[in-house]
Amino acid sequence: MKVKNTHSPRKRSSVWSSFRFLAKEAAACKHGELPYVCILWAVLSVAINIAELFLAPVILGKISNHAPVAELLSAVGVFIITLLLLRAGKVIAVNVFYYGEAPLQYHLRESISNKHLTTSYPNAENTELRELYNKANASVQMGGSNGERAFWVSATELLIAVLSFGLCFMLLANLHPVLMVVIVASAVVSLWLNQRIMAYYAAHRGEELTVLNRMFYLRQQEQNLEPAKDIRLFGLQNWLEDLYAASYQLFHHIQHRQEFKLLWLDVVEVLATFLRQGVAYVVLIHLVLHEGLSAPE
Repeated sequence: MKVKNTHSPRKRSSVWSSFRFLAKEAAACKHGELPYVCILWAVLSVAINIAELFLAPVILGKISNHAPVAELLSAVGVFIITLLLLRAGKVIAVNVFYYGEAPLQYHLRESISNKHLTTSYPNAENTELRELYNKANASVQMGGSNGERAFWVSATELLIAVLSFGLCFMLLANLHPVLMVVIVASAVVSLWLNQRIMAYYAAHRGEELTVLNRMFYLRQQEQNLEPAKDIRLFGLQNWLEDLYAASYQLFHHIQHRQEFKLLWLDVVEVLATFLRQGVAYVVLIHLVLHEGLSAPE
């Protein structure tokens, strides 16, 4: 009897929906502080950048105004203590994150296994669902290179980038309109490149995982004792090795194709960064030489 597939088409999950899902799962395993720890991590990182950004202008301002040595040393000491406290807070936030992230990873593994073991028999024979199970199980087994840990880190880095962009935009908006245009244009280019990279990885993730599963299955069959007699009896060793070599060559071809495409995207990213930095320095040098912009400013 043919089983009718009643599953609705899968929807692409957004960053916000993924964040809400992982926050809910973190609360389920009694580690609901993870979202707030990531926000604190991002805020402290931006605060460190602000302190480092204002360190040189404040010191130069003290020197330009011929401030006493005691006042200059006091300003340096305040910045040093502030940076030490902020960095210590960031280290604590990162350690708290990894302390709560490990139980969340185990909780997700247990949820995936329970879902797989308690699903109905038609679902157990569904090829698409088995593939989804393998992807979900692999994403929580890779120890930080993929899955929920990578999402938390990426979401934190995204928040840091957004806060830093807003801060930089506010600081440079008072200097010259050209800087605003350059910042916005480079940010749009960087966003477009990141979306292309993520879309490319998402489009070819299934192809790469299929080849890896095939390689894993062939290696497992070579090491399994049950088919060992048939392999030796019918002389299947060379055939299995040829299949594994062909799968390895296909995987290498996929990796080479991905890296070649991403290389050109990185080249465009470098050019955009060079243009942004170059235009910014040209404008700042012009303001210093012709419009009287002081060094602290």
